[in-house]
Amino acid sequence: MNIIYTAIIGESDNPAPVPRSAYPCFLISDSDQTLAKAEAEGWVPVKWSHDWIKEIGARKAARFLKIDIAALVGVIPHCKDRAIRRSIWIDGSITANKNGRSLDDLFMLVCEDVPVAMHKHAFVSDLAGEICAVVEGQKDQLKGLLPQAEKYWRAGMQQTTHFETSCIVRYHAPECLGLCARWWEEVRHGSPRDQISLPWAIFASKVKIHPLAGTVYENDYFSIRWHLRS
Repeated sequence: MNIIYTAIIGESDNPAPVPRSAYPCFLISDSDQTLAKAEAEGWVPVKWSHDWIKEIGARKAARFLKIDIAALVGVIPHCKDRAIRRSIWIDGSITANKNGRSLDDLFMLVCEDVPVAMHKHAFVSDLAGEICAVVEGQKDQLKGLLPQAEKYWRAGMQQTTHFETSCIVRYHAPECLGLCARWWEEVRHGSPRDQISLPWAIFASKVKIHPLAGTVYENDYFSIRWHLRS
């Protein structure tokens, strides 16, 4: 089985319309109002469960719930049903193009040998650039980001491509789930900004990534919209 899923924390003005898909599309939120609107748009609503705090770890639970549950939901395919073979994570700011190609076509791009597909980042070329963007956007502090990056660089991390995490296509092979587990451990113990630790997770796991055509801003499948959060 294949699934498409996203997450929105807090109140949203209007969740994006459900993508045109032959597969279930789940929207995860901690807000009953957002879930009701999502269901009206055609999504399968899923209430954020505080049991998932066990996966975050008590030390960071409050921090994650204040920042963005999508950091958890997007990094690890938390739907543990073994019947789920492929998944597409899309950020809550993505709207599938009505007249464009179906997101379902992306499922064909991943397989056991190349189990993950993402867009190359449109504006940032490496981890150093990502750190600058995060600090300038006041999304985390340099005093915590720099030691984390230095750990990766000292371990010999080499980076040829910097990927964007707004859309992640996964084939749930052991290699993919191993990458996600490694990535999640870095998010748990380092910056909650998932793109800080993604380059290391990719390098250390040696998983092949299929670069999606275009960027998250210009492609045949979806467009970026901004949604309000409380």
